[in-house]
Amino acid sequence: MNTSSVNQSKLISPISSSLDLILPQLPNYPFTEVERINGGTNSQVYRLTSHTRAQFALQISFST
Repeated sequence: MNTSSVNQSKLISPISSSLDLILPQLPNYPFTEVERINGGTNSQVYRLTSHTRAQFALQISFST
């Protein structure tokens, strides 16, 4: 998926390239909105809105 087609108000690289790989594998794809909403020092949390307007959370954790 090309994340340039979704609302990327708070996406940053290299996370956006990771999202390009992750999002197409999730149920309810395609997503019309992807917004970073929270995260700690080793994780980031996103709100995903599907084409049916259903909302989901995605947490990406990093090992340190």
